Amino acid sequence: MDRYYITPNYSSHSTLGTQFGYQNLIYTYSKILTTYNNTKTLPTNIKVFSWNYITNYKGSFTITQTIEAAKWVQTYIETNHKLPTSVTITGTNLQGNTITTTLTMPTFLNLLTTITQKINNKDTTPADLAGNYKTATSPKDCQRIGNMSLATYISIAGRVQRYMDRYLIAPNYSSYSGLGSYFGYENLIYTYSKILTTYNKTGTLPTSVSIKLWKAIVDPDGSWSKPVYITTDYIYSSSVDWAMMNSIVAYLEDWGVDWGLNATAWARGPNTHCSVLKTSSVPENALIVNIYGGACAATIYEMGTSWYKKIKGAAEVFSIWISPPAWNIKNCPTRDIYGRNFLPKAWDDNFSGNSLPNWGYNTKGQIVQGLSNPDKYLTKNGYKFLVTSKNIEKMAIAIYEQLVL
Repeated sequence: MDRYYITPNYSSHSTLGTQFGYQNLIYTYSKILTTYNNTKTLPTNIKVFSWNYITNYKGSFTITQTIEAAKWVQTYIETNHKLPTSVTITGTNLQGNTITTTLTMPTFLNLLTTITQKINNKDTTPADLAGNYKTATSPKDCQRIGNMSLATYISIAGRVQRYMDRYLIAPNYSSYSGLGSYFGYENLIYTYSKILTTYNKTGTLPTSVSIKLWKAIVDPDGSWSKPVYITTDYIYSSSVDWAMMNSIVAYLEDWGVDWGLNATAWARGPNTHCSVLKTSSVPENALIVNIYGGACAATIYEMGTSWYKKIKGAAEVFSIWISPPAWNIKNCPTRDIYGRNFLPKAWDDNFSGNSLPNWGYNTKGQIVQGLSNPDKYLTKNGYKFLVTSKNIEKMAIAIYEQLVL
């Protein structure tokens, strides 16, 4: 500076980093002289932080301080049925002074997951929190009632904390295959607050924690949900088809017991996918689930017509093809005249006439009418579907996800 009359951008420092920046130099040498003033000697060493850490430092928080905040958050959610925007917590600043500060919910989630891991690791030191964490942009939550093990929630805590420290934003969800595909942002905050509240009462982390759907926490009467009506065509025998539908109903009602999920095994037959929509006793906002043992080009094509959409009205239709015996509509063994995925007209189709829009080859190599890219056709017309083996739980999970996502 005496030579060039300008402050340096940084000073090289190979021990802790290549660049010891301008702002940090001022802060660190101010600390050094403050220490000298207190002790009358220069410190033998000085603790340094990155400048980003210093400017975004929220405080140092003990296990006890975090638990007190977690108890408040849990109570707030269970009382008001929503997530608070922030939480007040006592901690310590960089100078070692006690402070009372306000943390946003994403910042608090980072603290919750950090402290939970510290407890599990028998680490009683405070957690330093430094970061401007943004709120999750599109939270997803798809939880079924059940219990999450200690090993699982510790693993999720680590993934969430590391993700947030890397990207400075709360995740929309954490993947979790045990009780649902999506363990959502809000539910993460609620669940880890519960975990720390339990730890406060028992002095140990719970071996498992109860989990349920976030929508059921904030709206427990289930007014957001839809009734479910399930149909099948003739797939196996009558007893097997009805048992399959009733098993799916049992899964759904067990998972949705806390918000009164209402599911019905409605009918079995080749035209039930239409008759259920024409029945006045079926509510207009219902989720209609049609399970097929065969892929019919005309049935799929019909779903995109104005006639079908008119009888469907406000209902939501979700289709399931059990493959085998049905073809996988995402990859049929036949192709149309342009080489695209092609579903030929069904051998027992006696109702569609010449209405099917495309031409291609059947399994005998003959040119026939049918539907090209039946999977894309459904998606284009706003329908969701599943192709699966006869896995009843997987079918129930897919239906449940239609209700809650």
